[in-house]
Order: sequence, then structure tokens, then C-alpha cells
Amino acid sequence: MGVSCQLLFHYPTEGFFRPGYFITGIVKYTVDEDTEYKNIQLSLKGEGRCEWKEKIANTATTAKENIHYTLAGPYLSYEGKETILNIKTSILNKENGKGDSVVVPAGLYEHSFDFHLPPHLPPSFKDKHALVTYCIKVKFYRPGFFKFTKKFYTEILLKGLAVPPAPPAPVIFKIEKTLLKLFSSKKKIHVKAELQNPQAIAGEPAEINFNVSNETKVIIPCITVELIERTMYTASCGTKKKKYRTIGEAKTPSVADKSTADLVLSVPSSPEIFSILNSKVVQRKYKLRVTVKLPLPYMNASIKIPIEYDTYRQRAPVPAIDEVSDAPPSYWQVMAEDHGQETSK
Repeated sequence: MGVSCQLLFHYPTEGFFRPGYFITGIVKYTVDEDTEYKNIQLSLKGEGRCEWKEKIANTATTAKENIHYTLAGPYLSYEGKETILNIKTSILNKENGKGDSVVVPAGLYEHSFDFHLPPHLPPSFKDKHALVTYCIKVKFYRPGFFKFTKKFYTEILLKGLAVPPAPPAPVIFKIEKTLLKLFSSKKKIHVKAELQNPQAIAGEPAEINFNVSNETKVIIPCITVELIERTMYTASCGTKKKKYRTIGEAKTPSVADKSTADLVLSVPSSPEIFSILNSKVVQRKYKLRVTVKLPLPYMNASIKIPIEYDTYRQRAPVPAIDEVSDAPPSYWQVMAEDHGQETSK
């Protein structure tokens, strides 16, 4: 059997880690016979990658080495990779070793660990085109070219933005629209709006207060607000792919001509959405598209307001997790797999 390993730790009460948290636990491994090791490496890794394919209409203008052919026709393939986090430490005691390796006697060993997650990490993520993942990994390096390196790892679920030092202030924005009409003076529509929660919690509505001043003789049918999600993937070559979808929308009542109105609008969101920042391969942002609807022949007026969405906002100070039980709960993850030979980097 050689060596077996367990990674023991527990999640915070909310069921996931957040940027700025501590991951504290124990590595337990068993060696069934005296074995020589070059290194036993414990690491916390975060990686991101993206990939997608695009069909080619004209192959004549594309470098031949970049074209791939399938039954569906020629296409280009794009990939992007990044190392988000890579913290390494050795848990092999080399004091009694000779040279570059140490003979570890048969037995059971324990090593505690304490990793601090940096405050600006992107959350764990997976969709059709991209993946952001974090894991704690243990590698057992044997000396010699034909010795297999054993790996043991468990994935870490990371959610949310970094906890801000103070609640964000409301955002105020304005829209002005001038209506032109023959043989009459110019008249304007003034819209002043205040977004109460520019850093919102997923599933909660975005609250907007409107003050509308309509100087014209035109009735404003309504003001609409759409919550737009934009996911952008970036390949290593710099090529980008963008995907949009509408999460929620709402609209106000009409505003009469030559009148003023104070309106409140709640734009629904979804508990499944979240912003992705600080990643080179995938980015997810949200905007509120505010549109003042006008009847023909007039053009609508609109503006886009950025808003961030978090899965869960921890208001209290974030404590370190400093307790590890000998009887692991059901959500502790233990993996023991041999993934073949791998050279040390």
C-alpha cells in the first residue's frame, strides 16, 4: 500500500470559506514500511482556466496551424490559464536525513496546518467555459526517476467578496432628456435616482428611489430597470468571449406631463448569482440598465449603473477556525488517490 493520507478540517458555519478566512486542520498519514522520501509537500492552491471554440467562416485568412477540423466544420480553440494562489510548505522532518532524502519509519504521523486566505480572491466557479477551483494538496516525493509521486487532495469551496470595512454608501445618478418640438421652446425631463445598495446580497432586490421632473407635454409611459449579468472569458492570447443575460426587471408607473413624481422601485435578483472579480480568465459583473421610456417619435434615454452581488455578507468580524476534532463530521473530505508520477516544481 505504501502511504495513505487524510486531510482533516471543517468548514465555517455558513458551509463555505470566504476571502480573509483561516483554514486550520491536521494532515494524518500512515507509512506501512520504512520509506525514503525526498519531500512531503503540503500546499494550498487556487487555479483558474477557461476554454471555448468558435467556428470559422473563412479559413483563408486564418493561420493553418490554429485551425481544427471536425464533422461540424473548421473552428478555432481558445484557452486561458492562471495560478491564483500557491502556498507551499514542507512537512518532512529532514533533521535526521542524509543528503536530499529522509527515511521515514513505518508508523502514523500528524501535522497541523493553518492557511490564511488572501482577502481579494475570486470565488469558486464552474460553467461551460470556465473553472475557478481551490484545493489543499499533499504530495509525497520519492527520490529517483522511476519513483511515483503520490498525491492526496481535497477541494475547498470559496464564496463571496472580501468583507468591506464599512457598508457602502448609496450611489446617486442622473438622467436628463431634452425634447425638441417645432415652433416651441425646449423642454427637459430630469430623473434623479439613488441606488441604496451598490454591494447587494444575492436574492435580495436592488432598491432605487426616483425623483422625476417632467417639464414637457409628453407623458412618460414608465421607467424600466433591468439587472444585466455579463460573464467575460479571456484566453491567454487576449481574445475575449462575452455572455449576457437578464436576471430581473421592474418598471414604474407612468409620469404625467408637466408634473413631478417620487417613485420607489425594487429590482429582483436571484440567490444563485455572484460577482467574480480579480480573475484573469473569467469575470462576472452586473449592471442596472435604467431606461426612461418615451413615446414615438422620441428616443428613449438610458444609463447603466454598476452593482456587485455577494452570496452572503458576513457583518461580524471573521474569526480564525482553530479547533479540529478527532471525530470528523460528515462534511470533512478525505481523498486518497494515486495520480501517477509528477516531478517537483
